[in-house]
Amino acid sequence: MIKLDTQHIAVLDWAFITSDAVQTSRIPAMVRRRCSTTMKLSLEVAQQLSEGRVFDYALFCSQHGELDRSMGLLKSIEKGEPFSPTQFSLAVHNASAGQYSLMNSLQCNISALAAGENTLTMGLLEVLAYLSLNPEHTVLFLIADDHIPIEFEDLAITPDERYALGLVLRLPAEVDNGTVLSLVPAAQSESETATSPMAPAMAAWLSAASDQPLSLGSLVLRRRR
Repeated sequence: MIKLDTQHIAVLDWAFITSDAVQTSRIPAMVRRRCSTTMKLSLEVAQQLSEGRVFDYALFCSQHGELDRSMGLLKSIEKGEPFSPTQFSLAVHNASAGQYSLMNSLQCNISALAAGENTLTMGLLEVLAYLSLNPEHTVLFLIADDHIPIEFEDLAITPDERYALGLVLRLPAEVDNGTVLSLVPAAQSESETATSPMAPAMAAWLSAASDQPLSLGSLVLRRRR
C-alpha cells in the first residue's frame, strides 16, 4: 500500500474546453479525421498544455470514454455488418492516450482511468500517489467526456456534458507561482452535497480563484495560502 506523504499539489497550468465547436488546430489532419468528439477535446487540451513542456507521466480520465463510437460498433453487430478494425481499436478507453503518445513520439508512462462518478477524484488521487513516489516529476492530468448517446436517454445518466479539463501538476516547490491545492477527505455532509458534473465545476472554481472550498464527492479542494 502506498502511503501518501502529502495532500498538497501545485497546478502550474490548466485549460478547459466546453464548446460544441471544438477547435482542433493543434491536432494533425490525419489524426483529426479519426477522432471522436471526446478524443478531439482530449487531444486539443493535451496539446495546448504540452507546448514547451516535457511530462514524466500523463493520466487520461473519462467516465464514459468512447461511448458513442462503441454504440456504432454494437449497431453494426446487430445488423450483421462487419465493422472496421480501426474503429474497434479507437473504441478502447485508452484511445486518446494512445493517440497523444503517437502524435508526440512519447516514451513516458501514460495511463487511462475510469471510476464512474468518482473519475475526477480518483484521478487526482492517482496523481498524488504517483508524485509521492516520484516527487521531482511533472504530470499531465486530463479528464474529458461527451454527451451521452440518445440510446441511453431513458437512463438519465449524469453527467451529460461535453468538456475537457487539463491540468499540469507537480508537488509544491518552496517558491511556487502556481495555485497550490489541498486535497482533504470530505466529511459525510460535504460528500452528499458534491457538485456535479465535477470537472466543469473545478474549472469554474479555478477560474474564479475562489477561497471557498470545492466539494468533489469524496474529496474537498482548498487553496493553500
